[in-house]
Amino acid sequence: MTRPLALIVGSVNDIAPVKYLIKSFHDLGWDTFVISDKKSELVQVCKFGAVDIDEVIHKHHLSPKFLLFVEGGEMLVFPTNFSGLEFPAIWWGIDTQNDYQKHLRISSLFDFSLIAQKSYLAKLRSDGIGSLSWFPLASPIGSTHGGDKSIDVSYIGSTNWNLYPERKKLLQVVTESVDKYVIGTRPADEMLQIYSSSKLVFNQSLKNDINMRIFEAIGAGALLITNPIHENGMEDLFTEGTDYVTYVDSVDLKNKIQYFLLNEPERNAIASSGMAKVHALHTYKARASEIVKLSSLDFAKTGYSLMQESAALVSMGMYADAIDSFRIGLKIEARGARAKFVSAIAQPILWVTSKVAKAIEKTLQVRRLIS
Repeated sequence: MTRPLALIVGSVNDIAPVKYLIKSFHDLGWDTFVISDKKSELVQVCKFGAVDIDEVIHKHHLSPKFLLFVEGGEMLVFPTNFSGLEFPAIWWGIDTQNDYQKHLRISSLFDFSLIAQKSYLAKLRSDGIGSLSWFPLASPIGSTHGGDKSIDVSYIGSTNWNLYPERKKLLQVVTESVDKYVIGTRPADEMLQIYSSSKLVFNQSLKNDINMRIFEAIGAGALLITNPIHENGMEDLFTEGTDYVTYVDSVDLKNKIQYFLLNEPERNAIASSGMAKVHALHTYKARASEIVKLSSLDFAKTGYSLMQESAALVSMGMYADAIDSFRIGLKIEARGARAKFVSAIAQPILWVTSKVAKAIEKTLQVRRLIS
């Protein structure tokens, strides 16, 4: 029996949600055809910039059930030209808090938008995005991992203190409060093992976002201690004091750490409650299953516009591809004699500009790969 196929576009790096989703689709009995800006055993086509989906489908003789674009990773790849698909085009926007306009532009192209940060749904709807739903991040750990809990507190993430000065101050409190801690960046497998071996995991949500670390830590069986996250769905996912704990400032952080290190039964009870909830409801396999169900629903195809595609590509920093989309869109969508005249004059100028931009981008890309 032929396995159903998912056509997936995204940056497949070590910790990107798309990597975990791909593996989850395989666990659910699906095949995947993956287009990424990163080489990987999970990837069939490696490409930078805009990817012509219609061209890929015909070249590789694909019959997917849906197209899925996932934000994350280096974000140097983006699907284009998928207006004529007979199957749904879905995207998962993760960091709307960092660039709302980019997410609005991308959402305008897709049949359905999955948004990880609940607090932005109402604004997206008011700005014209009709088919969307809340779709939080998840844990890559789907079952109990036995950790020896030899680490008091851990934090795996950026240590660029120029970008995160407040986080630096809070983590100094951690290092001054405990003897055994792990702080810094780690590969995904090592990160998850560290969390599984941690009594507490520190988190700081910078823009009220529900980030990956929340699910990773709770799913690994550690007690998550985070700053409060308000009106973004945290209370729908977990119960404070039952599944995780919060701190309000550096003094409270120190006191809470010391308290829960001394009170092992209470710490373990909260960590176990949160872990059970994650494993039951918030794994990437659960998210992949939701996408499969969503793809089988009937909903109207979005009115695809090359001008909107161009705007989305600008937001992605893919300027040469954006110019090409704008040039073709200008030609196709020009109405009336004056508009057609302007389009005819602009076509060679835009064509040359696109070629120059592509040459510059290629040079910059080569430098990035070498460095």
